[in-house]
Amino acid sequence: MIIFYSRNRTEQYVSLFKAAYGNEPPVEGINSWHDCFEGKLSLFFEANLPSPPLYKEWLLNNITKRQFIPYVLDSAYNKKNLEGATNVDALLLNPANGFAVIIEAKVLSDISYQITYDAMRNQIVRSIDVMLQKNNTLCDPLDKRDPERTLFLMITPKLFKDNPTSRLYGYKFKEYKNNPSFLAQDLPHRKDCNWQNIAKRLGWLSWEDFRNVNKDCCKWLE
Repeated sequence: MIIFYSRNRTEQYVSLFKAAYGNEPPVEGINSWHDCFEGKLSLFFEANLPSPPLYKEWLLNNITKRQFIPYVLDSAYNKKNLEGATNVDALLLNPANGFAVIIEAKVLSDISYQITYDAMRNQIVRSIDVMLQKNNTLCDPLDKRDPERTLFLMITPKLFKDNPTSRLYGYKFKEYKNNPSFLAQDLPHRKDCNWQNIAKRLGWLSWEDFRNVNKDCCKWLE
């Protein structure tokens, strides 16, 4: 929030995102980080992104492969919608070019590792799934987000970034980043995806990284 309203917003974002993703944005059609962050940006908290229809259809046909508790399976009977919208912690959007960042922010908590009807759908892969889905029916400017120009960013304390095995998200992030075939495994309803490119669109920063580029950020760290 502090950086979003900073007079040096673009330069501060550029510095952070170069650290997380490299010198150039890992998206097609945008050649520089400055192009990502210049102009009128929108910032949303707890944005509701609809569950991908492809996933919901797949889950209806494969629920017994993803859940085994009898009463849960019974409760799914005749239900058409087995997953609700995903509330992402924050979403940064440039409506002019469709560039966006879906943010998962943690302090002490870990990611969730399941939903009611899918015992293997963790919070990171759920966010990546909605990241890859176009949302034409959402209100302006959320309908301007381009899935091919959307990044996933995890923000955690430096302690857990330096010690990733202390949290489930550390295992899953490294797994998806370093071996994109695990993305395909955890998103079985998505076919013909460029998993290598999607893996490049995953980034991890610490709260301390934000404080290093803007001393007014994260006062709770003092």
